[in-house]
Amino acid sequence: MASSRPPSGLLSPTPTMKLINVTVPQGPAMTDRTRMVTAAVVGISLLLIFGWQADIPFTLQLRTTVHASTTAPELWLPPEGGPSWKPCVKRKEGDSRPSPLFQNNGIAYFYLDGGLGQQAWELCHGVVLAKILNMTLILPSLTVDPYWQDKTTFNDIFNISHFVATLKDDINMTASTALPVELQAPPPLPETKWQDFSAIYKGTPDDYRQKVLPVAKKAGVVQFVGMFGALDDDSLSPEESRLACRAKFQALKFTDPILKLGNDIVERMRQRAGGPFLALHLRFEEDMLAHSGCMYWGGQEEQDRWAEMRKDRSWPAITKPDKELRDIGKCPPTPLEVGMWLKGLGFSRNTRIYLAAGKMYDEKKAMAPFYQRFPFVYTKDMLATAGERKFMDGRSNVRAAVDMHVLTQADVTALTFEGMMGESVQGVRKWNGHKKTIKAPAWGFNRFDNKTWADYQKQIREWTYLEAGDGGPMRRQDRSWSEELFANPLPDCMCNQPVAQVKVDG
Repeated sequence: MASSRPPSGLLSPTPTMKLINVTVPQGPAMTDRTRMVTAAVVGISLLLIFGWQADIPFTLQLRTTVHASTTAPELWLPPEGGPSWKPCVKRKEGDSRPSPLFQNNGIAYFYLDGGLGQQAWELCHGVVLAKILNMTLILPSLTVDPYWQDKTTFNDIFNISHFVATLKDDINMTASTALPVELQAPPPLPETKWQDFSAIYKGTPDDYRQKVLPVAKKAGVVQFVGMFGALDDDSLSPEESRLACRAKFQALKFTDPILKLGNDIVERMRQRAGGPFLALHLRFEEDMLAHSGCMYWGGQEEQDRWAEMRKDRSWPAITKPDKELRDIGKCPPTPLEVGMWLKGLGFSRNTRIYLAAGKMYDEKKAMAPFYQRFPFVYTKDMLATAGERKFMDGRSNVRAAVDMHVLTQADVTALTFEGMMGESVQGVRKWNGHKKTIKAPAWGFNRFDNKTWADYQKQIREWTYLEAGDGGPMRRQDRSWSEELFANPLPDCMCNQPVAQVKVDG
């Protein structure tokens, strides 16, 4: 794949055009009239081909082919009030310190599961639990996902020495190789050596003290499993909340090679854009769709394959029909729906977009209508050198880390579906000054039958900004739902100070 786009005076032949075999004239001979005719042919052809992809009226899709030439300037403006909110998580006098190594309540190992965002989230909850229980934390390893088969280690992704140094006054940590010999043998080990403990969903500190400490007294190591949603953020003390934020936003830092690659890609993206750019986190990977249980365009064969995937990975059975799942926002939006959403918000076809996504389901067919609306789309592979692509090859966690870094640094970031990576990106952007972040109202895309384009724009803007906001400062408890601490560290870990007096401690 080419590493750069043609000069701005040329119309790039998008994957959409290639799909329907449209020849695109190149060079000075291509007039504005030619470009307009070409765009019209492509647009009408695509609407005929892909109009069935979503429950959106044909007439509504047709109206979205009328493009504004430039994105409204206000879409690039940062949220109001962001700069005055800064991290305030320094240790305070009276905060407890860890007991001497191996002279506490035992040793804890946290088995991490899911994608990179989820594993990072679970680890930081593990830090807080180690503090609550006064246990020594074994440095983690990343789980080898059965779908992606990525064997990168924790040390490949995160700066381990920085992680340990940042938290040295809060908890004790040790490598598994530093454990007593009798605890290092490969599993299965007798329960007197290693014992599993299923984490308590939305558990409180008292829940864990009551149920874990008796187990810790009998076992050499307590292995925590099922760490998804393991702590109720609202039950944490101020000291515990500050520690959670220090772990997530200060201690957990990518390695230097990943940060350098991410920063280089951000810089190249800015050069391509010649100004601000939009980073889009598009969740349309096959395993994500299979997990959702929603129906797309693959028919019964698709559903059978995804049911088998859910069974192989021990995912919960699907108990709700497709329409109900869509009405409550549990179905990842299609690229067509995402393209219409961005267009409805006012982003023009000339917007430069960084696409952060894994290997998508039926990618050519899925992405064609998106490219028709937004032809200037770049990925890390397009912006990376041959050596950088080799560094990322076959390492899904490295690729996810690079995407995550670009998503946190973009001028505007658009998140299309729920998930811990997106929530983590939102949290970092709030931590770093409340950068503009917009979230797609996935629950609303099934509700636009018989809407005019003007109605669609009005409704989609209300749903986007009134419900989820634009990334500006807002207490996480003041939403219609209580946001997670790692998605919104305000007010637990951020303080409001006049900009002239701000001294950042985070």
